Amino acid sequence: ADSGGGTVSLKGPATTTGNAALPFVLPVADGSAGQYLKTDGSKNLSFASVTDTVGVSEADQWRITSDATGGADPITSNWERNDNNFDKVGTGMSESSGIFTFPSTGIWLVDARCNGRINGDVSLIMCAIKYTSNNSSYNNIVAGYGSINNDSGNYYGGANCSVMLDISDTTNRKVSISMSGSSFIVEGNSGMQVSGVTFLKLGDT
Repeated sequence: ADSGGGTVSLKGPATTTGNAALPFVLPVADGSAGQYLKTDGSKNLSFASVTDTVGVSEADQWRITSDATGGADPITSNWERNDNNFDKVGTGMSESSGIFTFPSTGIWLVDARCNGRINGDVSLIMCAIKYTSNNSSYNNIVAGYGSINNDSGNYYGGANCSVMLDISDTTNRKVSISMSGSSFIVEGNSGMQVSGVTFLKLGDT
C-alpha cells in the first residue's frame, strides 16, 4: 500500500485449464512510457514498444537521372531517390551500384517503369526486376515488354512490371532493375519520375 492507503494486486482466474499451475515470470523492472506487457509464449513476460502502425510504414521511390542508350542489365548507375514533393516513408531503401537493399523484413511490392525513345525501329523493350535470395545470383523474377515502330523522328514508349516479395532476410534478399532495348534510349530525369522503381511495404512477413 502507498502512504495514501489502498492496495494494488493481480488476481488469477478462478480456474485454469486442467487445474494446471501457470508460473508467469514478470519482468524485473518497469517498462517505459507507452510500452505494453507481452509474452514469449513460454510464460515469460516483458515490456515492449508498440511497433504496429496504421497505414504505410515504408515507401520509397528511385529514378534514373540521365539517359542510357540501350539500357543496361541491370542499371548500375545514375540512381537517385525521388526528392520532388516527396520524401521516403520510414527508413527507405539503400542503393549501391544498382543493388537495392530492403530496410526491414516484410511483404514488399516492387514496381518498375522504363520509359524512353527511339530514332529507329526497335522490336523489343524490356523492363525487368532481378532478384537474389543468396546475395549473389540474380535472376529475372518478373518482366514487362513493349515495342515501337518509328517512321520518322523520335517515337516514345515504355514497359513496366511489378512483383510482391517476401523479404524474410534483408542481408541476402535484394533486387536490381534491368531496362533494355536495341536502339532504345532509356530516358532519365532528375526533375520528374520517368524511369525508375517504387518500393512499398505491405505488411509483416
